[in-house]
Amino acid sequence: MNSRTYEWEVVGNFRSEIESLEFVSLSKGLMSDFIFNKQKIERFAKYRHSINRIQLTEDAGKTWKIIHQSESCGLMRCFQHINSVGWLLSIKVVYDGERHPPLNFMLYKSVNEGYNWEKVCDLPYSTKGFYFFDEYNGYAWTFGKIFATSNQGKFWKLVASTDIFYKKGKSNNIGKDQVIYYIKGNNINGLNPWRNIDITLHLPEDFKPENILASPILPIIYVLGGSSQGCMILTYEKNRLVSEEFVPIKECLQFKSECFVSGGDLLNLVGSVQGSFFKSYYFYVRDKDGWHEESISGSKNFEHFAYWGNAAWAVRISLLYGRREIVKRRN
Repeated sequence: MNSRTYEWEVVGNFRSEIESLEFVSLSKGLMSDFIFNKQKIERFAKYRHSINRIQLTEDAGKTWKIIHQSESCGLMRCFQHINSVGWLLSIKVVYDGERHPPLNFMLYKSVNEGYNWEKVCDLPYSTKGFYFFDEYNGYAWTFGKIFATSNQGKFWKLVASTDIFYKKGKSNNIGKDQVIYYIKGNNINGLNPWRNIDITLHLPEDFKPENILASPILPIIYVLGGSSQGCMILTYEKNRLVSEEFVPIKECLQFKSECFVSGGDLLNLVGSVQGSFFKSYYFYVRDKDGWHEESISGSKNFEHFAYWGNAAWAVRISLLYGRREIVKRRN
């Protein structure tokens, strides 16, 4: 581990509950949050008695303004901007206000950068994230299944089952030629149902995969996992294994990756270790000088992570009960 430390700073405090955080440039970001409009609320009834808001920042998170809000029991999350059609997409999750889990998952679009929204289609139940390449073709994923559509979401086809549980937000598993990669057994599989592409990346025998990072531009795939010798990242180029790299992760056997992304000239990795009462989080970054542990490692109660280029943001619950902080890596 190199001695250089990447420092982070608090750029915002919020009394609301933050549902998602996404950035579409180095300065412009979107946040979905909700506030309660009643003081005393039963556990799941809070969704019926809440106001969901979408906020916009244009100064990298220092200031935010509300651009949309709704008093329905639906929450917006997981934003994606499609440059080819100028749409902003989001999942809308609807609760009945009395019980959990939620009832409906829908895809909404905005043609004016998030100020107004209209429904596009229904999503597979319990959708955790999505990615569209244009207005017709896209993926959606639940905890252990991947779906694809080629007709604007009018019909979703189950294309794969996976051995990993996708978390909320965008997938970093989509690579070049619209191939989505997933873990199945001791293999990394990739497919594109529109072009009949079916790929298998074989892993070393003593290697257990934990997460995948694919490049949508270059034919490079990173696979994070562990072996009897420690935590490793495998690099595949054109579907061939070209390197095996050890990563100096603390408590490797208990480490569960939360976020694994590349941007600019940095490789970013966040993971958690479950303790007796709370999770400890470890933030790592790899630059031209090697791996570094970031200064906020060891903190607890992180909820969301956002990256764009070499910039990074995270949401954590602050020490003051009920508040959230947005922290940003210093340039």
